[in-house]
Amino acid sequence: MRAILPLLAVLLPSAALAHPGHLNEFDGHQHYMAAWALLAAIAGSSWLIWTELRSSKTTRTQRAEDDEAGA
Repeated sequence: MRAILPLLAVLLPSAALAHPGHLNEFDGHQHYMAAWALLAAIAGSSWLIWTELRSSKTTRTQRAEDDEAGA
């Protein structure tokens, strides 16, 4: 599953193009709603990338420790 998500992110670039849609016309706050929607999209994608990179780094460290302990 972890290998499929980055592959889909690369193959489907339209998923990375955040578009707030009609939220930016809500209640006369055009720019604020668009800015918050884009900020939420950027924060969510950054968090996902950070957690994926952190988990792979931890896995590599554990594998290296296991190899050293077994040798």
